[in-house]
Amino acid sequence: MSQRILIIDDSLALHKLIEVHLSSCDVELESVFDGESGVAAAAKLRPALILLDVEMPGIDGLETCRRLKAGRDTADIPVIFLTADINKDKRLQALHLGALDYVTKPFKPSELRAKVTALLRMQRQLEEAAN
Repeated sequence: MSQRILIIDDSLALHKLIEVHLSSCDVELESVFDGESGVAAAAKLRPALILLDVEMPGIDGLETCRRLKAGRDTADIPVIFLTADINKDKRLQALHLGALDYVTKPFKPSELRAKVTALLRMQRQLEEAAN
């Protein structure tokens, strides 16, 4: 059974790149291009994982994460930041907000696949244990 991943990033090219690199995984990818849409999509879709950029128009990724973690329906959705921003303070802030990881671009596709696969496996195990 495939699990859903929500990509929140303003770059169409990145969405396509992630699609190519995660095509071997059993996942369903959903794409939005700004933080506001991302928060709404996460509440509606309840994905197993969110890949989130820091720098976006409108609300940035940090504020998006803050809103996701404050939402009743989205607080437990794991977030991995996938960003070109290498600022150490932003990395720390993202982790303090509840992100599980902070991957910088350019990323190694095999590393991203391994992180996503491990996190989704853990999510599936937690769901099975709860049932």
